[in-house]
Amino acid sequence: MELKKQIESLIEAGRNALQRGFDERAFLMWRQRAIDCLAVLFGKDHHYTHYFKTRIVRAEAIDILAGVGVLTAARMAVP
Repeated sequence: MELKKQIESLIEAGRNALQRGFDERAFLMWRQRAIDCLAVLFGKDHHYTHYFKTRIVRAEAIDILAGVGVLTAARMAVP
């Protein structure tokens, strides 16, 4: 899947989770997919990737919202 579509999918999943919630397993899968996508797009040491690894750690609304924000910013960097 091309990166822009993958980011869109991750953003949509995060937005849906804000309405319905993520169970812990689904959150961890979403988080890992986002980290992997950001690492491919920007590199493993980039601020967005690092932020996701260290700050987006709980299946709670505040973390999901922050994660969606990072992914939205990343989407804007994709041509």
